Amino acid sequence: MKGYIEDGAWLSCSFDLAGTPKQLKRHLDKEDNKVQYSNGKRLLTVADKNTSECFKCKLAAKKWGGLLSLVGGIVVGVALVFSGPVGWIALGALAVVAIGTTIAVFAHDCADPQSGGNWINFHQTTFIKGKEAILYNKSILECKDLGLLIASETEAQAQTVSDKMKWQARGELGLQILSNSLIGFVTGYGMFDRTPQGLDMDLSTGPLAVASYIHTDFVHPEYSWQQSTLVGLGYTSANFGLGSVHRINRMPDWSKNLGTEISLQDLGVAALTTGIGAGSDYLEGELANSSNSIVQELSASVSGISGKKIVSSNY
Repeated sequence: MKGYIEDGAWLSCSFDLAGTPKQLKRHLDKEDNKVQYSNGKRLLTVADKNTSECFKCKLAAKKWGGLLSLVGGIVVGVALVFSGPVGWIALGALAVVAIGTTIAVFAHDCADPQSGGNWINFHQTTFIKGKEAILYNKSILECKDLGLLIASETEAQAQTVSDKMKWQARGELGLQILSNSLIGFVTGYGMFDRTPQGLDMDLSTGPLAVASYIHTDFVHPEYSWQQSTLVGLGYTSANFGLGSVHRINRMPDWSKNLGTEISLQDLGVAALTTGIGAGSDYLEGELANSSNSIVQELSASVSGISGKKIVSSNY
């Protein structure tokens, strides 16, 4: 049997980079008659989703850290083409990426109270002021940003749960930054194909790589690694398609720099960036599933949901 969740219960989040539990608080609507134990603590329901402080969420850190790494990698790749050794240009670009990523990780909090989330595994027959009661280590709050949160009675218990999940979240962030740095570097370097006539520029590759990233990581972060890979291949195909634009009658000469006609270098760049992206997305998905399974298994391990006795109901 698990007790009803009280005001101030400790929440652990599967998306939390810091691995620091936060306290669950009552929702924002004013209520005159509180449901309480004899010790005076208010009982919470499916309407209660706010935390005392915001978690350090991996989702925004991955979004912005990955984008900054991708752009920084493109800059470094282009710098190598024009300046030979990396030198101060590449180091400067890497410094910008490092600073920007640090800001994204440590300055971000959950954007809003968890008003968009939903509780599952709540009590089916106990209602408090017309709302279903929620239970320690049984009920799960599904965050609107896809994270899973579960409540423990003490901070120490919640810390144990958080400690089991924080390294998976950090691993996802590390993979995101590393993979996008590599994708950006290969993309930036591959935008310029050396020919006997000079450099053959492909000016759309970089912008399309950024557009593909925004599509999968900002607009649809719920995509599986297979879906993200298909989106990336779609943008790559669009880039190759643009290579024929300049052959259309009356198109200006500058259009030949949009897209690329297929060469061995272009195929190599496409294969390498697609492979890095798919591999990273797969590993990140495995880490995310590992964190979620900790919450789901904890919830499933509790068979009884009768809860503690309500001392004062005041419906």
